Amino acid sequence: MVLSLLQLLLAVFAIYGILELSGELRLLVPLGMLIGIFILGRIDKVSSQRDQDRKDFLRNEMQKVGRKDTGAIREQNFFTIDSLLWPKNELLLVDAVHVVFKDLGFMVSGGVNYRSVDRIVRFRGPLSLLDWKS
Repeated sequence: MVLSLLQLLLAVFAIYGILELSGELRLLVPLGMLIGIFILGRIDKVSSQRDQDRKDFLRNEMQKVGRKDTGAIREQNFFTIDSLLWPKNELLLVDAVHVVFKDLGFMVSGGVNYRSVDRIVRFRGPLSLLDWKS
C-alpha cells in the first residue's frame, strides 16, 4: 500500500517535471521518476510474492497437522472400540441383553429343547404401551 502511494507520488513528480521544467531536466527528471516507479514495482512484487509463499507454506503445514490429528483421532477411536469389544466375555453380553429384554417386559428363557436356538423371548401378557410407563 505504501509503495503504491509512493509510485503515485513519483508519477505526479514526473508529470510536473514534463510540464514545468525546461532543457535537459525536462527529460531527466521524468526518466528518473519512471525508473524509481519501476524499481518500487519490482520491490512490491517481490514482497507480495514472499508473503504469498509464506501463506502457502503455513496453509500446507496446517493441513499436514490437521491430517495427522485426524489419523490420531481415528487410531484413538479404533483403540476405544477394540478395548470395549474384545476383552468382554460373550456370556456377559448375552446376560446384559437378557436384562434389557426383562426390563422391557418380556420373558427370556434358554432354548433347551431346540439346538439352534440360544434363548426364547416371550411376552408375559397382553402387550400394551400403557403398561411400560416409567
